[in-house]
Amino acid sequence: MKWTSHKGTGEKKPLSLIGMIVLITLIGAVVRCFYVFSASFPLNDGGMFYVMVRDLQANAFRLPLYTSYNGGNIPYAYPPLPFYLAAGLNQWLGIGLISLLRFLPLLFSIATIPVFAWLAQEVLAEKHPVALATLVLPCFLRPMNGRSWGAADPCPGSVVHPGRAGFSGTLVPQT
Repeated sequence: MKWTSHKGTGEKKPLSLIGMIVLITLIGAVVRCFYVFSASFPLNDGGMFYVMVRDLQANAFRLPLYTSYNGGNIPYAYPPLPFYLAAGLNQWLGIGLISLLRFLPLLFSIATIPVFAWLAQEVLAEKHPVALATLVLPCFLRPMNGRSWGAADPCPGSVVHPGRAGFSGTLVPQT
């Protein structure tokens, strides 16, 4: 990751900013781990996502039109990449699906912290506002936006989430 100045001069930011981001990422990891380790099953929609991965595997990795979850009336309209990732790791490497659905979202969610820091660094000129904005992300926002599959969420754990604008992931108005 190249840390350049806000003005685009190419000069590197002081190491202290990178150190702050590493520390904040560790703090965010602890906060997010608390939620994941407090449950023995994937959080929130984890049961539905479990069934959706199994539906994908049962359909020979072709996207089904509907998930069999809750009677089979829910369109399989979620972004499929996380389901393919979980299904592939489960089927080809033998990693338990429940473990994958618990820990892959955690890893992706933690990975958003330094990415957010990079974005904040591009927008803000000073290192202290960058560090503060990055600290707010993991510590004051609910990790993974209340979802169990952070990778299915276009902006997991971030403030720029389509759901906050009144839309679900499939761009259908929420009621």
